[in-house]
Amino acid sequence: MLVILVVSLIYLFSRLNKLNFLTQDQLILGVTFFALMLILYILANNSRWWLAAVSLLAIGEMTVSTIWTLNQFSYLTNTEYQTYIRALQKVSRNFKPNHHTFYRVAQSFQRTKGDPLQGNYFGASTFSSALEHQQSDFMAAIGQPEGDNYVTYNSGTLLTDDLLGMRYLMQPTGNQAEQKGTPSNMATFPRWDTNGIYKIQQTTSDVVVSKNENALPLVFAASPNALNLRFKADDPLTNQNRLWDTLTGYNDNQVFTAVNFNQTSVDNLNAPGTITGAFLKKNNDDQPASISMTYTPKTDSPYYLSIGGQISADEASITVNGTPIAAIPSHRHTIVLALPAGVAGQPQNITFTLNKNELWLQNVSLYQSDQTAIAQGAEQLKANGITNMTFADTKITGDINLPANQNLVMTTIPYAKGWQIKIDGHVVTNNKVGGFFLAATTTPGKHHIELTFEAPYLKAGIIISAGTLLFTLGVLWTESFNQRHKKIY
Repeated sequence: MLVILVVSLIYLFSRLNKLNFLTQDQLILGVTFFALMLILYILANNSRWWLAAVSLLAIGEMTVSTIWTLNQFSYLTNTEYQTYIRALQKVSRNFKPNHHTFYRVAQSFQRTKGDPLQGNYFGASTFSSALEHQQSDFMAAIGQPEGDNYVTYNSGTLLTDDLLGMRYLMQPTGNQAEQKGTPSNMATFPRWDTNGIYKIQQTTSDVVVSKNENALPLVFAASPNALNLRFKADDPLTNQNRLWDTLTGYNDNQVFTAVNFNQTSVDNLNAPGTITGAFLKKNNDDQPASISMTYTPKTDSPYYLSIGGQISADEASITVNGTPIAAIPSHRHTIVLALPAGVAGQPQNITFTLNKNELWLQNVSLYQSDQTAIAQGAEQLKANGITNMTFADTKITGDINLPANQNLVMTTIPYAKGWQIKIDGHVVTNNKVGGFFLAATTTPGKHHIELTFEAPYLKAGIIISAGTLLFTLGVLWTESFNQRHKKIY
């Protein structure tokens, strides 16, 4: 055994430079623990000091081993964590929820998808192993990165901000972008589409907070046409058109319209005849390759670029007007990149640089938006939003006025079993909009509404648990009674 130990140590010491999971300090400390344990084994006896020494040594070795093991795959140091949290909480303290209003907060930087929980505000990103597929499906439909156990609101538009009640937007200032842990270092897709539209409310050294005046309330009146909404796979801006059109009553206002680029240039590639769906391959595998696309906005309304699910950060990097954007996030469906607003008549350039020898421009298309149509739709829906609202996690009450052609009580609450809607004290049938949102229809006019949530099978669970507890206590009491009875006789 000792021979094997010595040979093993000699081998490990000789290969330390090639073993990235082991350091000299770790090896020396490991040998020391082993030697001490061996000595105690030789001196084995049943005395109290020996048992205490073995216990302490075992606990010490496991503690040190755990700390060093966790440090091996630590992706964030405490300094980075504290830097980010301080910057986030410095602005998020102004977003504290109250019982008479509800709004969400968007952001263009992110440490984890749990930032809203950490900052104590309502957002639209989350990670959960129990995430229902309908949430991922909806976020995919409107062009947001998503997966089986997470959704991320990194590809917002003016329309989705309005719809989801994103009253505030947090953006990094660009300060200390190279320092790990700062919001600028953890930037996601920029929200250039809000330039000059959202009003700046607060600025710190790390974060700029702007306000969206068109954010819709949690509950509002909408056209019942929304119940007929169907989404198209991998076409997020068409889906947003359909969503807005059905909510506002088929006003035929195309908020997003596909347009062509004015000019395309390539480097180390053959120029494609069509951008969308083009397959690019380097002419020289050893040289960099890129494709640049230029457009000139006709209005100050923002433009948007759709990016297919096959284009990842491994495949390509993107610059806009020479500014590198954050790495393309992990996504399974087509997502949206917001482009600058307020640049009418000024040429805008988008460049894809290939990170591999080939690139498929899957669903890469340019869209112009109609900011006026978005604002008018938001104004129409907001005009008949919930009033006198009281808000709690499981109960929402308030008053609402439904016009004749907007008798759908629409919410941006995810549909789930357990929600009950009462209108003027009467329970009504729950409806689902877009396969995701909770809604209900009723007659036009003024109404008092009440939404309550009770976890499915909660009462049944309580009854079963209480019954099991009583049964267990009864069995224990019976056994105790029988034992006492036997002793007597």
